[in-house]
Amino acid sequence: MKDSKKTIEHKLPVPSSFPSQVPEPYFKSPHIPPAKSYNEDILGIISIVCIFWFPPIGIVLGLVGAHVAKAEGHDPLLSRIGWIINTVLTLLFIISIIALFCFLIFTNKTFTLSS
Repeated sequence: MKDSKKTIEHKLPVPSSFPSQVPEPYFKSPHIPPAKSYNEDILGIISIVCIFWFPPIGIVLGLVGAHVAKAEGHDPLLSRIGWIINTVLTLLFIISIIALFCFLIFTNKTFTLSS
């Protein structure tokens, strides 16, 4: 017996009246560039804010922010400013603490709190 399954191929004729390309619209929309993101360097901004509270954290955030901004192709200016200023302030704080201890040791003065 013959196979009961038959394959039927339908071939549709391609009319020659159809255009081969999609027609262009009557007007073209203007090219609008993508909006600039203002949160490109958030870690740099946080690093600058850390100047007033805890500069060592600002150093770390500035360095990480500069690396991330450079990897994403953004300008790492805010991160660089943040970690440089935080480094300078941290070094000045350390130098002032060392100078204070040296002053107290070499003057042989004792300071007491009087009530």
